[in-house]
Amino acid sequence: MPSTAVLPSVEELRRAFLAEATLSASARGEVADTHPGSLYDHCAGMGAVLAQRVAARDRDEFRALYFASSDERGMDLLAEFVGRPRQQGSHGTGSAVVTRTSGTSGWFREGTRIAAGRSFAGPEFYAVTTDTWAAAADVSLSLPIQRVRTGGAVQRIRAGDPGVLRWEDPIWDPSWSIDVLYCSAGVEREDDQALREALRTERQNGRLGYALAITDACRAAGATFVALFDSDYLGEAEDFGLTRVYVADSGEVASEELLRACRLAVAGTAIGGIALQVLPSQIVRLSVDLQVALSRDFNASAHLASDVVGAVVDYFSDAVLWRQSGITGAVFRALPGLADRVTVVAPVTEPARALPSVLNRYVVTAHDVRVAFSRAS
Repeated sequence: MPSTAVLPSVEELRRAFLAEATLSASARGEVADTHPGSLYDHCAGMGAVLAQRVAARDRDEFRALYFASSDERGMDLLAEFVGRPRQQGSHGTGSAVVTRTSGTSGWFREGTRIAAGRSFAGPEFYAVTTDTWAAAADVSLSLPIQRVRTGGAVQRIRAGDPGVLRWEDPIWDPSWSIDVLYCSAGVEREDDQALREALRTERQNGRLGYALAITDACRAAGATFVALFDSDYLGEAEDFGLTRVYVADSGEVASEELLRACRLAVAGTAIGGIALQVLPSQIVRLSVDLQVALSRDFNASAHLASDVVGAVVDYFSDAVLWRQSGITGAVFRALPGLADRVTVVAPVTEPARALPSVLNRYVVTAHDVRVAFSRAS
């Protein structure tokens, strides 16, 4: 890694040169003339300046390419090397409608800026993107514009709205006023720190044995469902590392072809020597019967029922382990301040925490949920 030491100054390098010249002459039984203005002093000064510049250049070159301290150019090189280029920003585009009562002909030149915005931090600037001709008879025009900086949210502002809407640059006919400005959202350019974090995350996730690398390999092999469990899923006493991967496709049970393809794919992403099995997952359909006591009367029970059904269906999205407390929690979140008590009538038997040879994947559809409302006593 690049050195963090402070570079020696020109004066320190000059003195070091003169000291070495004195020692070398003394070893030969001579005396070196190192007084100010001497030949040795001239050589020491020029050499110190060059040595300091070379040292600074080498330091900066290493820092530019070192991952933790690389600058913009170095980050672009690193991103290109790993095949993950920097996300370049884009400018939002739109139009500005300008009007006048009468006037002379002239050009709205490309680059003419408009200041607009409601932010207390100050207006943003928008520039005309194309030279636009205005005839003497024209009293209304739509000018193509783009946001000067990259990124930014959607902007729509009219004359008279709170904020700023004005010409930032002079135009040939100041009677033109801006009625409406619209600009779409742009994309922020990825800065060095964001790119560094993205590269670090991608490098880590792509390492052998990491969960995302294994999951991506299985999905590339055709799996639509992949489940991995932390090594301590069954408790510390059963912590033997990642030993099982469960996969499934669009069918009720994972096919043999999918299992074979995933086993071959996992072999290239898992760490060698571990007993990592690829096992099937099957769908188990459940019916949910709920009784919800409301804290007060509410006429739109159909609307509430729709919210409850959606919350329960979301809770069972790719669920391999469910609890009645989780179902009631989903209902309470769907009815904040309205639900006083939730009773799960069915299902009753909760699944045990285990790593079976075939993993159950519980599925609940909207037709499988029944909700009955009552008034809390």
